[in-house]
Amino acid sequence: MCEEPCYAGVPMSMIVEKGMGVRDVISLLWFKRSLPRYCTQFIQVGQR
Repeated sequence: MCEEPCYAGVPMSMIVEKGMGVRDVISLLWFKRSLPRYCTQFIQVGQR
């Protein structure tokens, strides 16, 4: 039986099902939790 990769306890399949983007995955990796949308939008703005 294969194990599914998880980011901060969130399985990869749930990330895909919810349509989470790179900025949402970054919040899971850096902050170990899902951040509110306004925070993840700030992460996207910071990439410019």
